[in-house]
Amino acid sequence: MNTLQKWWNQATKVELSSNVNYNEDTIKEFGMMANSKTTAIACTYGKCTDGSNKLLCVYNQKPDIGGDLYSTVQTIQDTCSDCPDQCYAYLCRRDPAATSASEIPLSMCSSGSDEMDYYLQKMARDMHNHYRRLVATGWAKDNQGYAPPAKAMQQLSYDCDTIGESSKSKADCDLNSYTADTDFSINYFIYDKVSKEEALQKILVSR
Repeated sequence: MNTLQKWWNQATKVELSSNVNYNEDTIKEFGMMANSKTTAIACTYGKCTDGSNKLLCVYNQKPDIGGDLYSTVQTIQDTCSDCPDQCYAYLCRRDPAATSASEIPLSMCSSGSDEMDYYLQKMARDMHNHYRRLVATGWAKDNQGYAPPAKAMQQLSYDCDTIGESSKSKADCDLNSYTADTDFSINYFIYDKVSKEEALQKILVSR
């Protein structure tokens, strides 16, 4: 089972139908992924001299301990009711512009601040949005069935200028745990002797 799915499945061990409060002991990583206030992520990759590889993803919001991860609604028809701009496939979207195939850059980050290429950045962003869409539509499983649908769940964009720099600064091979900068949150995983493409695929899409 891939790591992102494992983090997501933390919700299956708790009951969320009566409340969706953030508990760092039981749904730490799930909470970061499902926090409706988060609007951007950035990931980075570090290759260490001992052969291990570290992949970190930083989110631009930190869940409040004991606070609601999102506002619940009774039906998915209400999920877009509080979106400030557009809503696309049950996620609030601020920037609807798409990138054409002829315009695909080598990286979303012009400075290469996170050392990820466009393919890996897009994979990380899109898979996070896939799981957030499950929350928005009421298909995120908990230990009683499913967590309630979410109102105004934000679609994530990829942020190079702020959390991209922050994510790269955390990829220290001498550390075994990581602390996010103030107001940010961070998920990470360590793999041995694989490329950054393989590491991200293991975390996001492998079964």
